[in-house]
Amino acid sequence: MSTLIEQLRRLLGIPTRRKGPLGWLGHGGHERHQIGWRAERYAAEMLVGRGYHILERNMAIGPGEIDLIAEHDDEIVFIEVRSRAENGMMRPVETVRRKKRGQIGRCARAYLRKRGVTGVRHHFEVAEVYLDERRRPMRLEMVRIALKQSRR
Repeated sequence: MSTLIEQLRRLLGIPTRRKGPLGWLGHGGHERHQIGWRAERYAAEMLVGRGYHILERNMAIGPGEIDLIAEHDDEIVFIEVRSRAENGMMRPVETVRRKKRGQIGRCARAYLRKRGVTGVRHHFEVAEVYLDERRRPMRLEMVRIALKQSRR
């Protein structure tokens, strides 16, 4: 584990020994929820393979929840996971509307504040999980997004 990862874990209050970053189970619920859980698990597994270190999953904080919080290239990455059929009418990133982007930003700020993290670079990405005809995850694309504050 790199020194930065250890420092981030210490700063964020995350224990070094865990059951594993991919240990979250998505059992039960409606089919739509199960598809979402599979997409989140797939995204986490693929991101670990791409060098991301998963710090948190399904972190409820502030006004909502952040699907994945990771460290990559010395930055904290807040990730919203969205899935769509491969031949869908719109890309998954297009479903993250202004209101949701504002909520992600507020959650990220609340997370950093709660953990007492300052001076660490961070950004936001959408994990686009494309599904095959059986609604199984088959491909992952990452899109960096800019957040705009929603009016509240």
